[in-house]
Amino acid sequence: MKDYGKKFNSSDKWKFFTGSREDIVTLQTAFNAYRGSKMNHEPITLLRKANTEEWTRIEGFASAKDLINEIQE
Repeated sequence: MKDYGKKFNSSDKWKFFTGSREDIVTLQTAFNAYRGSKMNHEPITLLRKANTEEWTRIEGFASAKDLINEIQE
């Protein structure tokens, strides 16, 4: 996953997760994103301000404008 992030010039603030199927299902379930099959998944973006507990969820494909608006709020 680290190589994948480098390919797209991600900073160290981006987190990429991998693991066993069980681990991935647990993570997806925690964010109410598990749909039973990778063919049924829906695109979501999850943002969280550093040192906070609250997550912002954007359903669908987030545009750069959507992300900027969320970050500025």
